[in-house]
Amino acid sequence: MAPIPGAGASELDRHEERMLKGLPAARTRLRLRPGSIQARLGLVLGALVLLVAVLLAMLLSRAAERQVIRQSAENLDVLSRQLSRELSTGMDRFAQAVTTQTYRERFRDPDATAASLREGVEEFARTNAEFSYVAIVDAATDRVLAANGGVFEGGSLTGRPVLEEGRRGLFVGDVHDAVRLAELLPRPANGEALRFLDVAAPIRDKDGKVFRVFATHIGWQWTDQVRRDTFGPLKSTYGIDAVLVDTEGKVVLASASGLPIGTDLRAFADLQGKPASIVRWPDGGDYLTSVFAAGPHGVFPGFGWRVVARQPEGLAAQAASDLRLAFLLGAIVLGFGGALLAWWASGRLLRPIRQLAQSADDSRTATLMTFDQRSQSLSEVVGVQRAMERMARTTRSQTAARHLSERQFAALADSISQRVFQTDANGRVEYVNQAWLRISSTPEQLLRRPLETLFEQDTGAVLLEAWPTSLQSGQPLNMRCLLMPHGQSESRWYDLTARPVVDESGATTAWVGTLVDVHQIVLDAQSARQALRFERSAREEAEQMSQLRDDFLAVVSHELRSPLNVISGWAEILRRKGQGDPTAVKAAEVIRTHARQQAALIDDLLDATAVAAGKLVLNLEAVNLAQATSDAVAAHAAAAQAKRVALRHAPSPACVVQGDRRRVAQMLAILLDNAIKFTDAGGTIDVRVQGSGSTARIFVHDTGRGIDPDFLPHVFEQMRQQDSSKARRAGGLGLG
Repeated sequence: MAPIPGAGASELDRHEERMLKGLPAARTRLRLRPGSIQARLGLVLGALVLLVAVLLAMLLSRAAERQVIRQSAENLDVLSRQLSRELSTGMDRFAQAVTTQTYRERFRDPDATAASLREGVEEFARTNAEFSYVAIVDAATDRVLAANGGVFEGGSLTGRPVLEEGRRGLFVGDVHDAVRLAELLPRPANGEALRFLDVAAPIRDKDGKVFRVFATHIGWQWTDQVRRDTFGPLKSTYGIDAVLVDTEGKVVLASASGLPIGTDLRAFADLQGKPASIVRWPDGGDYLTSVFAAGPHGVFPGFGWRVVARQPEGLAAQAASDLRLAFLLGAIVLGFGGALLAWWASGRLLRPIRQLAQSADDSRTATLMTFDQRSQSLSEVVGVQRAMERMARTTRSQTAARHLSERQFAALADSISQRVFQTDANGRVEYVNQAWLRISSTPEQLLRRPLETLFEQDTGAVLLEAWPTSLQSGQPLNMRCLLMPHGQSESRWYDLTARPVVDESGATTAWVGTLVDVHQIVLDAQSARQALRFERSAREEAEQMSQLRDDFLAVVSHELRSPLNVISGWAEILRRKGQGDPTAVKAAEVIRTHARQQAALIDDLLDATAVAAGKLVLNLEAVNLAQATSDAVAAHAAAAQAKRVALRHAPSPACVVQGDRRRVAQMLAILLDNAIKFTDAGGTIDVRVQGSGSTARIFVHDTGRGIDPDFLPHVFEQMRQQDSSKARRAGGLGLG
């Protein structure tokens, strides 16, 4: 159909006029339809953002829940430990109070009357209200000599743990119901049954013999303050139920009404010492549960409390539930916001496409008018068409020449073993030679991608720093770095070179480069440098450790001996000033003895260190073993006499050997010390010297316990002792 005369020309004139002025051509408004690219991109991106936000919220909420539960568990463990310490402190206080009373002269006086003893226990009971019953018991007859209020005086405590265990040493007994005392003492105001804790300690006379026992019963009401001030606030503030369980696993103190006294909780004994965890309780509820041991410091057979604390799982995870809801709401808001943002962004991204579509539509209209033979005003369009045809022919010619050049370049690149690449001005790969393709399955994995993405992400970071700088500056790139191209299984060292290709104006149009494997060269150089560093480091470390050892020995020798000299000096002053006080004299002797023992241990430690370092110097000279043995026996006679051990020395003729006089004396002292230490009272120690030709022997024979045959192979190992338990009777470091 022919155009309307004048109308078409007028429209085309207006179009050309706008193009000449640099203005965009008149546009036909494009309506956005549901099936448009923007609608589809907006919906897809919005759904993707919403999905990612929800998944992220779920992951974050799960992580937050685990963290909250973990934090609640840690808090519960801390509270349990605090309760354990409070209970332990209370028991230690009772034990200390009882122990202190056993040293009172009133109670240690064998001639003290019953009235005097009763006055002492009454005074103690008045100042220590927690002690419901205090008694002095005769250790020989098991009879109660005195008690507060005269309760059960004259009665026998034979077979009672508080007496039998208290006779042996400090005793702390577990909580138990009152038996005989329930009939003699008033019932607690809260209506609970009378229950006691037993604490007892022996009373020794001037000679250290046990002749009385300080026996006490502590009323269980002392725990009311713990229940009121500690258990109560935990329940009301944090919802934590805390209970105290005795040795048999029965509840003896609780803050929860659902856990009455006597409830069996032995099933939770395995949780002791472990981190708090979620446990199903007999009432069917899940609780965050923590178990810690509580008790006085020391070893008391049959005694062992445990603090069991629990918190409902829902209450412990309440913060996590709130976080989960907050995360979910945030994810929904973020998802809808992301959908709107995606809709807007897709519209912005598609604006150039719409403009191109509008321009193409305008050009299509003008082209149709151009081919209208009746219109004489379209010669410019025809000229543009002819110019475009000439440009197309020129372009085809140039394209053919370019293709020939590219084929020649490709043939040359494929003929060498190095990897060759070509990128555009922005660094996107346009060509790789066959050396690349041999390690990659398809060209699609390499082409049209930034150069740095041809390598694994962990190794391409170095290239990612230097390559953009060269792209911006146009300067050649020469670098040696550790890379792992895609398709390889390990990183290797490469020399990477890239040169810019510039046009007539000097602008960079492309980049051509090579990748040369120099891995073995770099490894050889690194091995040489590393060997040199190791040699220097080993030498410096050896010198430093030697110096540190020498410095340590010097400091130990000075710092450990100085306090011992002060202790020994003051012990001597105490012995001289306290001649009229047997206790002071005995204390001074004990201090001096232990100071000498400590000095000997320090000498042994320093000698063992010197031997291990190879720095022990021996001053060899003629030493008379018979005289040295006689001197050592004389020096240890007092120690043997104090332990009631017979130390006998058989005289022998002179026996001279080459040795270090100080070390020989030290060896003899160690032998005699060990013999006296491990020989019980009433035993004997025989010492003699025997010389035969060029051999001399020193025999030390005692009636002690001896050495287990199984331990003989280890007897000369440092820090090894036949009995290393806490209850062993003899001390020492295991060096001698």
